[in-house]
Amino acid sequence: MEILANTVIHFPPRLSKSRLLKSNSVCCLRLEGHDNMELPLSSNGGSTTKNDNIWRLFREAQQNKLSVSSELLLRIDSMVLTGMIDIKEASELRRLVKDYRIEVADLFTQSLHKEDMELLAELRYLFHKRKKNGYHIIHICTEMEPVVSVGSLASYVTGLSRALQRKGNLVEVILPKYASLDIGDVQGLRETEMEFYSYFNGQLHANRVWTGVVYGIGVTFIQPLHYSSFFSRERIYGYSDDFERFTYFSRASLDYMVKSAKKPDVLHIHNWHTAIVGPLFWDVFVNQGLEATRILLTCQDFDSQCLQQPDKLALCGLDPSRLNRPDRLQDNTKTQLVNILKGGVVYSNKVVIMSSIHSKGTIVHSLSHGLEPTLAIHKDKLVVSPCGIDDSIWDPSKDKFLPENYIADNMKGKAVCKAALQKHLALSKHASTVVVSGAYIYGHSHVCIYVLLIMTFYSTLSLIQSG
Repeated sequence: MEILANTVIHFPPRLSKSRLLKSNSVCCLRLEGHDNMELPLSSNGGSTTKNDNIWRLFREAQQNKLSVSSELLLRIDSMVLTGMIDIKEASELRRLVKDYRIEVADLFTQSLHKEDMELLAELRYLFHKRKKNGYHIIHICTEMEPVVSVGSLASYVTGLSRALQRKGNLVEVILPKYASLDIGDVQGLRETEMEFYSYFNGQLHANRVWTGVVYGIGVTFIQPLHYSSFFSRERIYGYSDDFERFTYFSRASLDYMVKSAKKPDVLHIHNWHTAIVGPLFWDVFVNQGLEATRILLTCQDFDSQCLQQPDKLALCGLDPSRLNRPDRLQDNTKTQLVNILKGGVVYSNKVVIMSSIHSKGTIVHSLSHGLEPTLAIHKDKLVVSPCGIDDSIWDPSKDKFLPENYIADNMKGKAVCKAALQKHLALSKHASTVVVSGAYIYGHSHVCIYVLLIMTFYSTLSLIQSG
């Protein structure tokens, strides 16, 4: 553990546009899928438009490689569910795809149409090359942009997942199969052949599994059969049985992970809606091959915590008498109820609080909405993360609504935008007021903190003791 704590994680260096194009001689770039095509690039004069087009094609090729890898992982899930391969082999093949993502994508781009048996034979052939590189991260969440978006969680999950995947990590997302999903941006959406069963209210219930790829990220959609009404509604939130709906989904997500032999390094849960995963993981699932997995909870805020009668915890297989205690899920104020978000805080290894303006102390003492005693006890696991800007979603050099565009190397347009905003808000141009505007998209600023959190998982981890 001490060695891991002092280990510096080196990610592969990113190939910058300037390094790709800058050269004192003529070089050639071979395009993906065009083996006989070579495009000469010259640093002397030439066409800026051509260079930009080449760089765009290069980025698209890299994005396609991520999509191929994600689809391969979903095909492996299908092989497990149909009994074609066992749990151990599935884990080994997933590690192969993750560790050799670019190589595997190059080899399998033209093989995804093959039957599972043919694809499995090719994967087995490459198995001897496997090695560990990066982390495997699974999000269990209720939103993901652009598939289902209600608030800031959707853009946070997507932006963070893309940024982490670009750093060489393997990222997957598990979502409910809402009737209102926007599937236009889901590539290769397909229903797997086999159903899996999950526990709820004293019985095992069948679920269908759909898989697809969003922005190069593998996404699994879970569709309940018996409780089909849970996610076939017009809205995502705001129903009297929201606790039952998302508790069912959280338990089903964990049952699916075990059934498909997924063993992530990090299980990332979000807000109260999937916070129940924390106690479920440590009380029910940790000894089912998930001993090396760690739990990370992100809270957009503490406004919504979900208070319930203790006996409702039994719906998903938890023991109310074990958890209805002050140091676990019992609410700090309404002691006759259990607090689901509090349970997520207590049972997670790290807790990230999203805020760009407040310190940890301010959040704990002034913005915790009754969770102050719990946050004070677990303060060492709390991390405050600022919001970030994902320029792949919003780019001031391309935004047509700005009065003048600008880039990092030429900020003249930013002053024009500020003047226009001051005029629109009737502020004096010479006022001392600081004007701040922008589009906050969660993702990039969170990546460095994320890496540090993962390192601490394996060094200063304190497990919750039984009793």
